[in-house]
Amino acid sequence: MRVTTILIAAIFSFSNLIAQQTFDPKKIDIVRDEYGVPHIFAKTDAEVAYGLEWATAEDDVENAQFMLSAMRGVLGKRQGIDGAKIDFAVQFLGVVDYVDEHYEESIPEDLKRVLEGAAAGANAYYQKHPELLWDKKLLPVKPQDFVTGYMLAMALMGG
Repeated sequence: MRVTTILIAAIFSFSNLIAQQTFDPKKIDIVRDEYGVPHIFAKTDAEVAYGLEWATAEDDVENAQFMLSAMRGVLGKRQGIDGAKIDFAVQFLGVVDYVDEHYEESIPEDLKRVLEGAAAGANAYYQKHPELLWDKKLLPVKPQDFVTGYMLAMALMGG
């Protein structure tokens, strides 16, 4: 019984490592048109998500970090009382806990891969430009952060 349990745990651990593949930025092209709009070319949706998050941080690093801080419930550290109001909403609604509890079984594998690409793109940008990061505790960006942000936005807009 003990050997079986160890074997099953090893298989799940290995499958998680396979699922968390790294992304090769050389396979992702961000081409800006004459107006500066980024057009992202890559073979997979996950690679496009990587490029999209890189371009988002490149274009508007302040707003990207504002959103990440809001998703994490730590905006009050940066924005004072106005940010604390959003932090309260995040805690009151329990969005972070809900996402953490339901992410694995609720999010389809193909979408998880796209979210992993987005997180990897954001992390790569902040690792290359650490001087632009408000707070090193915001890293690493996780795939769950994007789901949390979406749920928070829907809750606040929908009332």
